[in-house]
Amino acid sequence: MMWGKRCSFGYTVSPDGEVWWFANPPSRQELTREHVRSAATGQIKAQIAELFDGDRGPAAEIIRSTTGEILLGNQYDIPRVPLWHRDRMVIIGDAAHAVSPSTGQGVSLACEDAVTLARCLRDEPGHEAAFGRYEQLRRDRVERVVAWGAMMGGTKTAGPLMRVVRDLVLPRILAKGSTPEALDKQAWMFGHHIDWAQAGRPAETGTR
Repeated sequence: MMWGKRCSFGYTVSPDGEVWWFANPPSRQELTREHVRSAATGQIKAQIAELFDGDRGPAAEIIRSTTGEILLGNQYDIPRVPLWHRDRMVIIGDAAHAVSPSTGQGVSLACEDAVTLARCLRDEPGHEAAFGRYEQLRRDRVERVVAWGAMMGGTKTAGPLMRVVRDLVLPRILAKGSTPEALDKQAWMFGHHIDWAQAGRPAETGTR
């Protein structure tokens, strides 16, 4: 991960040597559907690479060396969806709670939803009761993760003064991040557990 002056960037190298990357260029306006569909890959590549010119690290070089298609889109988080189910229809995953990619929890939450919903369908007397119980078990947790992701996503691009503060403070934060005390504070998110085998009405556990 890199926090540049104007954009954040992340990349990893696949086993066969191919580089996979993403960038989060800030924008005050939502990209229109027409712009996303019509933007040429070469134009996108040049615009994103330019955001990293002058930054240390390989971001600009990786972007300009990309030969494949570059996918462009808006990122959303949905703080609260008022209705999760109606009649025989129920929503899970991003449809119920789109979360910022900065959390790394989108797929995890969808999997948790699926397991919890399956348990509720198994243990409740009918689909209406199951859907209600599923929402009751999941809503507080997923909205907390969405709020945490929105807060973290807002720290990716900082002004000149905040960049200095961030670069001084972040190494200390990361150094403390692996201590038992720090890990315990994040247990509510990363230590969440659903006991599939538990008999009766489903319950989820996790430090809050």
